[in-house]
Amino acid sequence: MKLDRWMETGIDLIYPPRCPFCGTIIPSRWELLCPECREEEKAALHRPARIDREKHYYYCIESAAALYKYHHPLVQNGILRMKSSEPWYAAGFARLMAVRLYGYEPDKRKSLLDFSLEYGCIVPVPDSKTGRGYWVTGLMARELGRLVGLPVETKALKKIRSTVRQAGLDREERLTNLIGAFEVTSPEKVEGKKILLLDDIMTTGSTVSCCAQALLEAGAVSVCVICLAVSERG
Repeated sequence: MKLDRWMETGIDLIYPPRCPFCGTIIPSRWELLCPECREEEKAALHRPARIDREKHYYYCIESAAALYKYHHPLVQNGILRMKSSEPWYAAGFARLMAVRLYGYEPDKRKSLLDFSLEYGCIVPVPDSKTGRGYWVTGLMARELGRLVGLPVETKALKKIRSTVRQAGLDREERLTNLIGAFEVTSPEKVEGKKILLLDDIMTTGSTVSCCAQALLEAGAVSVCVICLAVSERG
């Protein structure tokens, strides 16, 4: 434990932790946010965390939850920065998810609950943008899994065909666009397991629903979804 703390101190000296929303250097990796964003974050939280099924019409999914409201400017700016040029903020957002949603206690380095009793593994939604050089949901999944003690299967689910851009499509068009787009390439990694499917943003729920369908067809027992943010109108 002491060695781990010394290693973290050394890493912080070389790569000081930054607020995932604005990029400001913060004193400790476990302070999570800078003082300015800490107050504004309260208004951005999605409360309750549960995502309303009637607003998204997701299917094949046991439950879904999100940490933030996507349309809050603080959240939009932070996610845009992470996805466009600064992927290292994915770890910061994953730490926020671990603390806010799963009761992770940084000082004790453990969660309040043993999530291995509830889930078999975390599966990140495959990247929809090729050529970016990094995979945001994969980075978030690895950090979240490390903190809450769950294995992460980054190669279990794969996007097997190109699709048109989802932005601007209605719900029916999104579903049609994604039918057959995902495949479980390693069924043994998900068979008989309860899956925690991780995505960065849920809009209509079509992407996670198609992913969940592929996982269930490959033998998963159930699929629950966790998102960094959800887009909800009305």
